[in-house]
Amino acid sequence: LLSVHLFVRHGARTPAHNGSCWRHVQPLGWKCELTQVDSVQTGVRGRHLEFKRVYDAGPNVLPGNCSLGQLLPEGAAQMRTDGRAVRRAYLDAGATVMRLNGGGLDLRDQTSVWLGSDDFARARMSGQLLAEKLVSQSPGGILHAEEEANPSSAPDAVPWHTQDYALDTAGSEPNAIVCPRLELLSQELSSVGVVSESASSPEQHQQELEVTRLLKANGFLQDTPSRALDCVMTAICSRRAKSLPVGIDTAAAERIMAVATGRFVTGLLSNDRLYARLWMRHQIRWLRARLREAMTAHSAGSNHHLRLSVHGGHDSTLMGFLAALGGEVWDRRWPPYASMAVVELYSGKGSGDYLIRILHDGRVRTELLPGCQQQSVCAVGAFEKATDWVERELDCSLPSSGALHQEKLQGGVGGQTWMQLSAISISMAVGSFATLQLQRWREQGSGSTER
Repeated sequence: LLSVHLFVRHGARTPAHNGSCWRHVQPLGWKCELTQVDSVQTGVRGRHLEFKRVYDAGPNVLPGNCSLGQLLPEGAAQMRTDGRAVRRAYLDAGATVMRLNGGGLDLRDQTSVWLGSDDFARARMSGQLLAEKLVSQSPGGILHAEEEANPSSAPDAVPWHTQDYALDTAGSEPNAIVCPRLELLSQELSSVGVVSESASSPEQHQQELEVTRLLKANGFLQDTPSRALDCVMTAICSRRAKSLPVGIDTAAAERIMAVATGRFVTGLLSNDRLYARLWMRHQIRWLRARLREAMTAHSAGSNHHLRLSVHGGHDSTLMGFLAALGGEVWDRRWPPYASMAVVELYSGKGSGDYLIRILHDGRVRTELLPGCQQQSVCAVGAFEKATDWVERELDCSLPSSGALHQEKLQGGVGGQTWMQLSAISISMAVGSFATLQLQRWREQGSGSTER
């Protein structure tokens, strides 16, 4: 096993959108026990004063001491479970999958390890909680022997990579600043609240009308399914179902989720996955380059390459990644809290023979790659062929007005950037619903120790 690349959704969190949910129901207060500690490093080694960030109860959008979208203790526990599962699978001496070539890791070694996320606190904290459990039962496992013998010597901080969110290429929403064409494609798919025959089947249209009536009948102040779902699912998945309007049960929540996610899925897969490809092209190009570097180093008899990466993100980013990778074979399910896609690279028996395996939440999904159906591992060439579109320059510029007609998707309608708003709003909400299915997954044996 030469390298492992993890793409992870954050853990359970508080509601993320700014606004009340419904009438006639007293909102419950939120209690957040997780804290962030900040320390300004000046380049001088030694101890630095640390500051704990505290959200005072009262002047916050949410009743209680939590910020919008803040990681909850339940979410922290989920990410630690993910980290322990990854360690057991790839890093421990008795690894349950296969021990990562080269043995133990120092998380500060940027030649072997890459850790990062977008700059949302919940994504950053979730990834860091997972990473902490990769090294040992205690955080001290990242220290070199001489540092453990001399604990007064402050160790170097573990690098955590991120980007300015305004220009992030793999954030929780498609970035039209980086790729203006995403905005055009979004407008052409559908505007918020407008039904287009090309973007919605008659059955889906009927579902949308029924859910709209359901929201109005139950006093929802949020009139779009994706925003309503942020309220519903965070209540259900944080054991606050008693705060829901009386007409919202599990079946109603499923109907809201189906409508909220349906259009987003359609958009990701439309026009030969152009939207998903434009959104995820940087992420997949990065992955291709790291796999090639690992194969080149191994062929030369070297272990000097990236062996482990952790990419902290959101349900929408994980979904965009799987859509860009797997197209019609992708199961289109929304990722739950702490969901994880894994790409593994293996050396084969022959010289220059390399294999790849893809997993999602403990299930082998290598069949996402064309030519790899019914195979748990597949030649790495299948991955390179399936993603060779990233090497062609995908045009992110807005076409001239004379070319607009050819660029439009069939029957598209103009308006606000619906796909972006869907990614933002649904990323706030939908994945939490899948936590309701975790016990069912365990019973079916489709989950892994990650769950």
